[in-house]
Amino acid sequence: MNNEQAIKVLLDEWKCIDRNDGINCDRQCEKCDLVMDSAILKDAYNMAIKALSQEPPTFNWVQNRVDLAKAEIKNAIESTFCTKDEAIGLGVALNVIDKYFTI
Repeated sequence: MNNEQAIKVLLDEWKCIDRNDGINCDRQCEKCDLVMDSAILKDAYNMAIKALSQEPPTFNWVQNRVDLAKAEIKNAIESTFCTKDEAIGLGVALNVIDKYFTI
């Protein structure tokens, strides 16, 4: 199940809850257009729970990744396998990283 499918499942489940809370539900679920297999519901809920349980990256983690990217760009610029045009492009990329991702 991909993210879009999981979101659709959860939104349909939300509609079911809304119907149940309102007057539009006669509690005959076998006839309802929103009924889904429990395995599909469990997959969608599992994806949502995992996404909500993940810790966002810390500043140090992000800064470490930026430093690694900068080091790789510098190595590529200094490499003999890099053409002049490629080195110029990499230099521009390095300047962008320095401008926007360095504190």
